[in-house]
Amino acid sequence: MADEKKQPTKEEIAKKRAEVREAALKTFKGKMLDLATAFYVESDEGYGKKDNAAVDDYLYSPAMGSDEYKNLMKASRQGGKRYTGNEYGVIQSAAKIVQESLMSLTVQDILNLMGSKVEVRKEFEKGYLADYMQPGNDDAKKFAQQAIGTYLNYLTQTKVAEALTKQAQAGRASLEDIVKKEEPKKAEAPKKK
Repeated sequence: MADEKKQPTKEEIAKKRAEVREAALKTFKGKMLDLATAFYVESDEGYGKKDNAAVDDYLYSPAMGSDEYKNLMKASRQGGKRYTGNEYGVIQSAAKIVQESLMSLTVQDILNLMGSKVEVRKEFEKGYLADYMQPGNDDAKKFAQQAIGTYLNYLTQTKVAEALTKQAQAGRASLEDIVKKEEPKKAEAPKKK
């Protein structure tokens, strides 16, 4: 007698999808987004050298962790060009993880990640983006692709703005350090004998 695999119930499938969704949402709370942003900015010619430099200094480098690891990755750069050698593979993998994680989210999840407070219409309430990508419904597939593209554009633009803001604040702090008055030293209280 052949072993028959038990088909999962609708409840088991729903539970598993909810678990995968929760794991995917964690992707959007860590340093993975900073690494993915480096890939998106590097891949899009619309972002300039200053944007790339800010992302490198204030998102990519801090996301890489220890100074030893950062130095190792930067040493792998070919001809001193940013994101060559091993670095490119790291940021490309991060971008792939972010995109794959989006497929396990609902439309409401994506809106929430973008800071939206809009509640979605009933037809969008329960569907995961992966559901919209199924063959046979070109309109649904276009919608999913638009949702993914909109989120990735939002992510990239907000992360670049974050990096540029940090860069500007670092410049201000540097100037402040140069020109600030020194605080008068407080007199020490006499020691008791």
